[in-house]
Amino acid sequence: EYTLDDGIEVRAFMGSGNEYYVEWREKPGSHFRVAREFYLETGAVKRITHEWFGNSVGITTEYDPTGQIVKEVDNDAPYPFSYTDVIQLLKERGVDVWNPSFGEDSFFGLSMSRTTNPSPQYIVSYPARDPGMRHVIIVDGVTGAIVVENDESIKDKNGIE
Repeated sequence: EYTLDDGIEVRAFMGSGNEYYVEWREKPGSHFRVAREFYLETGAVKRITHEWFGNSVGITTEYDPTGQIVKEVDNDAPYPFSYTDVIQLLKERGVDVWNPSFGEDSFFGLSMSRTTNPSPQYIVSYPARDPGMRHVIIVDGVTGAIVVENDESIKDKNGIE
């Protein structure tokens, strides 16, 4: 691991089965990351993915060993209500996703994920006002409507409240 002059942190490691090399670039606290995979044999780029809270966003591009694009996937296509819209929705509700006190720990901090099963949705959770509780919001990924909103009791990683 190392840090670039602009504050971007770079982490490199071997991919699944040691078949490729992975590089993550992320500005601390941004919740955005660029993941690049490289062919071991040539060092050429194999795939570039942009991630937000660990969710693939934007266009993921895959390349063959000669550098030709072989596949592009629009990860945002199922979500007309975009992740930036979710950020704005949370801001309007007084939740600052850039607040460093949320940290990167999805168990105790801010957590966001998205799914298309059964329909496009964002699942957001963060510490509630009451200790030992998390506030959970499920947002329709098409309309932006809040589908579910409640506080849930949390237990630590060992199942203890």
